[in-house]
Amino acid sequence: MNKIHNKIIKIVMSFALTLGVILGVAGSFYEKTSADADDSNFTNLIIFMRFADEDEFIDDVYENTSVRKITDNSYNTAMYNVSDYYRNVSDNKCRIRSVYLLDNGGSIKLSHERGYYAEYSETNPIGYKNSGEAGARMYELKLDWSDAVKKAVEVGNRISNYDGTVNYGYDELDKDGDGCIDSITIIYKNATQSNIAVGWGSPLWNYKDYADYVKINVDGKTITSKNYVQVTNSYNYLYKDNRGNVILPMAVATHEMGHILGFKDLYNSSNSSPVYYMSAMAKHMSPVPQFISVKEREAKGWLTSDNVKTIYQNGQYTLKEAATRGD
Repeated sequence: MNKIHNKIIKIVMSFALTLGVILGVAGSFYEKTSADADDSNFTNLIIFMRFADEDEFIDDVYENTSVRKITDNSYNTAMYNVSDYYRNVSDNKCRIRSVYLLDNGGSIKLSHERGYYAEYSETNPIGYKNSGEAGARMYELKLDWSDAVKKAVEVGNRISNYDGTVNYGYDELDKDGDGCIDSITIIYKNATQSNIAVGWGSPLWNYKDYADYVKINVDGKTITSKNYVQVTNSYNYLYKDNRGNVILPMAVATHEMGHILGFKDLYNSSNSSPVYYMSAMAKHMSPVPQFISVKEREAKGWLTSDNVKTIYQNGQYTLKEAATRGD
């Protein structure tokens, strides 16, 4: 078990700064804006899913903490979480709260076995055999989870916090009122089958995509699914913040949420990354990822001339990390 202490975090951030990554967070993780606050302006709907041949998993325990609590720590409540990350990189303009759709208190079950969406092999005879079949099954997977979500909604399941003790209205899923669910994060059960091969770009890979098949009626209007990410987490390598909250390595969750918010990958198909550690959308660090680059944040409107000054004349200047919230 790796325990993240303040000293380790400072070393990680100092290392990133020496590589030229403009983090602007030397102290901001310690001055966090709570992800539990009511001022969120973006909702991420987390849905736990398991395949047809799999048992329930969200109450499986690792390091004395359930999967659902590890997830909520990582997205909402730990000292290092996805919501606080984007509150900081956006200068508090992007305020995410993650909520959950549980099916009778548990994960949602899909109609196909996991192997159906994996490569064919002698030990996985139901898998796809070529790129054409892989593409078709990637599309089927969208329909599979979308249909399962619609059924879960139709039978009366409500969105809630991670343990189902607090419920929210479905209108919470469309914070900007554009008729679309702000974000969906699908978390599949961690794979335990030894016969399943998952290659880069396969249907079971971690990626962001678009699916508009889920439609939910809310107060006489319809909100529709749009951007989503899917991830399969491993619980073999976990960390703790300095308050003892067990968390996932944060790089993948943070990077994929960046795609939901409109950021692109800063590496190519050969995994070459000329940007390297200059952005979490390139070669992201773990367990605590570096910031989105200054240029990306500026393009998003998260940094302005108040944060980044233009040099108009010769002289000697001292460069400081790009700060947030006027720090």
